[in-house]
Amino acid sequence: MVTASELKKLEQKAKRERWEAELLNQIRAAKIQTPEREYKFDTRNARKWLFDFAWPFKRVAVEVNGGVNIPGGGRHNRQIGKDGEKRNEAQLQGWDVYEFTPDQIKSGYALNVIEEALAEKITL
Repeated sequence: MVTASELKKLEQKAKRERWEAELLNQIRAAKIQTPEREYKFDTRNARKWLFDFAWPFKRVAVEVNGGVNIPGGGRHNRQIGKDGEKRNEAQLQGWDVYEFTPDQIKSGYALNVIEEALAEKITL
């Protein structure tokens, strides 16, 4: 039997994966180099942190926040803290990390930011 909490997590994951797929379709349609998916970036520690999308040669990463607009839900302080640690460590390692909501993906804003970020970043 699935608990209400487990069901909510599954729904959030499905929503996030839907928007990741949508963003990937936009990236491909714009003929931007296909990013690596679920890219493990943390080389300094034993953490298993992953980016949803990454262009390692530019140190540009994208995170899709699919659970942001769930009525009555949202992120817990503990998860926000973990996300902050991940983002801070990524910045210490030279990564530019961009986070997008479903609305930002739907509007094309995310794609515009990604295009600009990749154009401005010097290749490693």
